[in-house]
Amino acid sequence: MAAAARPWPKAVHARIAAQRAEVDRLVRTAPPAEPAPVPAPAPVPLSAPAATPAPVTAPVRTPRRPRPRRRLRIAAIVTAGVLAVAGAVAATVPGATGWAADAYYLVVPEPVPTPGDVPLDRVADRYTAALPTCAEVFTRVEVPTGFVPRPVAETPEERASAQCTWTTRSGDDITVSWNRFDSAGGRTGAELAKERHEAFYRRGTTRRDLAPGFVEEALRTEPKGEYCVLYGRDVNLTLFLKVAGPAHPVGRCESVITETGRQAMAAVKAR
Repeated sequence: MAAAARPWPKAVHARIAAQRAEVDRLVRTAPPAEPAPVPAPAPVPLSAPAATPAPVTAPVRTPRRPRPRRRLRIAAIVTAGVLAVAGAVAATVPGATGWAADAYYLVVPEPVPTPGDVPLDRVADRYTAALPTCAEVFTRVEVPTGFVPRPVAETPEERASAQCTWTTRSGDDITVSWNRFDSAGGRTGAELAKERHEAFYRRGTTRRDLAPGFVEEALRTEPKGEYCVLYGRDVNLTLFLKVAGPAHPVGRCESVITETGRQAMAAVKAR
């Protein structure tokens, strides 16, 4: 015969109720526990047998990346510093070249010098007559010995442009050409000529000559270090000169191009 269950005394039940109440109080007043880190999912093998899908886990929190705004601010500060240094070089060294000037002028437009104290939009056209023919130029311009005029077919009509050339048997040549710009479309001839003149400027390659003596301004260059080229502007007229050949390499062509330019402009002014 099984023994009957004996009821616990009332004092035992009171003790159990007090302990449960204390546990409930501690749970309510305790600070929230830190969530346990969730391990990253294990890599899946390339050829694994079918298995029961794993339970879905919470996404793993990754560290926050630096804010792009901060990176942009740092880049702006560095750029400003580079431009400040480069700008100081460009401002204090006329005609400066190299990385500093290159970096500066990538952002800031390079100043374009213009001789004279009158704005070009107020300058009247100086050259209005037809340009001289090559026949006239050949008789007025003296070139070094050995050069002979290259024949050219010409017409007596109004000429706003012209080109004349001398050559030698050894393959040297001197070429001179002019272009006259007349005021039109609300712009002066000086403005139009200046625009054409600046189209030939190449930073680090062409050099500015603001006092060549026979035009208001000039650009000088030696392509590939082999021959001499000069671009000139005088008010509303542009001038081009080239001296090249085995007998007139760089080092000898500079004086020839300057003297030829002086006489070529004198021939135009004599009209």
